[in-house]
Amino acid sequence: MKRTVYAGNVHSIHVGEYITIKGWVQKIRNHGGVLFIDVRDREGVVQTVWHDFLSTVHAELLLNIKPEEVVEISGYVRRRPEESINYQIKTGEVEILGSDIIRISSTLPLPFEISREFQLDELLRMKYRYLDLRRESLNKNIIFRSKISKLVRDFFHGNGFIEVETPLIVKYTPGGARNFLIPSRVFTGKFFALAESPQIYKQLLMIANFDKYFQLSKCFRDEDPRSDRQIEFTQIDVEMSFIDQFEVMSLVENLLGLLWKEILDIDLPKPFKIITYDESICRYGTDKPDLRYSLEVLDFTTIFQHSNIQYLKEAPFVGGIICRNASKTGRKYLQSYDEYLKSYGGKGVKVLKLDEQEKDPELFTALKTKYGMQPGDVLMVIGGEKYRSLELLGLLRKKIIEVEKILPDKEFELVWVVDFPLFELSKEGNINSKHHPFTSPLVEDIPLFSTNPLKMRAQAYDIVINGVELGGGSLRIISPDIQQELFKTLGLSDKEIEEKFGFLLKALSFGAPPHGGIALGFDRLVAILMGEESIREVIAFPKMTSTYDPLTDAPSEVEHQQLKNLHIKVED
Repeated sequence: MKRTVYAGNVHSIHVGEYITIKGWVQKIRNHGGVLFIDVRDREGVVQTVWHDFLSTVHAELLLNIKPEEVVEISGYVRRRPEESINYQIKTGEVEILGSDIIRISSTLPLPFEISREFQLDELLRMKYRYLDLRRESLNKNIIFRSKISKLVRDFFHGNGFIEVETPLIVKYTPGGARNFLIPSRVFTGKFFALAESPQIYKQLLMIANFDKYFQLSKCFRDEDPRSDRQIEFTQIDVEMSFIDQFEVMSLVENLLGLLWKEILDIDLPKPFKIITYDESICRYGTDKPDLRYSLEVLDFTTIFQHSNIQYLKEAPFVGGIICRNASKTGRKYLQSYDEYLKSYGGKGVKVLKLDEQEKDPELFTALKTKYGMQPGDVLMVIGGEKYRSLELLGLLRKKIIEVEKILPDKEFELVWVVDFPLFELSKEGNINSKHHPFTSPLVEDIPLFSTNPLKMRAQAYDIVINGVELGGGSLRIISPDIQQELFKTLGLSDKEIEEKFGFLLKALSFGAPPHGGIALGFDRLVAILMGEESIREVIAFPKMTSTYDPLTDAPSEVEHQQLKNLHIKVED
């Protein structure tokens, strides 16, 4: 028979109706002459009841039914007795009085139990992801992901944006994330790349007069995955013409405000906070600050210049964090912070307690006077090169919050970080783009190209939620001369610029409007809204952290003839 209603949608309005449901057997309870079978589909679970089932034509089937078999059940909907109502599920006020059942398909023994929510081995989950997705939490996440996707599309269409699909197989260009390369069968020795982002194409769309563009774009980056990163991911990609950065920021605030209201019924206060990159680094030790916690990094350089701690006295910078009324202050506990920072390449942390003031009374008097340190407070300090010390203090701040179990002041705290450096130095001492090489510098910093490019600031902006970078954007370079100057600053020769980006420079020469945009991590956004720590919990078929896919056993070897057709030889 045709399914008349989803199992999870059976409700009191169906009482008295004869309905048919189809789904998976979740649980079976045999109470003598009464059998209870819970049936699950994508919308939820409903209880079916079978009285005197041993005397029915379905007795043999009902006696041998197993969890996770696929069944079709028909019967009348009735209200449950008051004492058996289950308020934990949306179908808990009703049940189906079963009259007919068909086993559609049987099942092998399962590698893990579906109906219980518990920690499973990641490899096992990924290998049987189609079974993992039957679990209530994941099922709910994927359905909500679809709902969020629709809300995003409706928002942009409602604001006059045009959805355009840009190519996924593109030209390889240097300067960004590591690309996946695709060998060309037709053009021997040449390669395409999988798009790491639609950046260049969306700029070309602005030149083509599509002044409001968006898409939910698939992107690919050959990088090591983390809890918030996969080699294949989705981003909300946006570009607009004739705007300034505050118009882009306002648009994003309206989008996020809509999603938080629709999904979580939370009104986000707008406008969001704005801090500069330098302020974020100096106060929180990171450009992705979690502002739910008032704990801040402090500059103690001047105070320690007058202390008797020699290596801190001589350090060019001394920064630290005051841990108020620390719950533990034993040597082993404090050593754990030292070891933690050393695991990140730091030299450790100096720990000072107010009850040690006899060692340096002037220092502790200064700390008490200026920062209000009290007995029970612990000061953790790091000395050395300023920005490396601040980076370590940012890590230390996160660790203190975790260990001390400091409660957040708010559930969500959103902040814009602006005025990023245009360039940064790589570990090898090369100049790289901080964001990407199409980011426009501040107008007043353009003369620094020839004198001190590392001092240049970008017209860039990142949106950060609870210490997680949700997305980043910028205004773009529209002058071919400035764009060429930036490429040269990155060390590209005239020949390399023409080979890699000649098409873009030519496009900018045909009347480019001022434009800018942003890309928001869609997977991260869904994870935040669903309260998940890892984006794997909101992606139907993710890869493991090793980039391996145990479900399909990918990556895998290919036939020799395939490699020969692509003019590729694999060396051991």
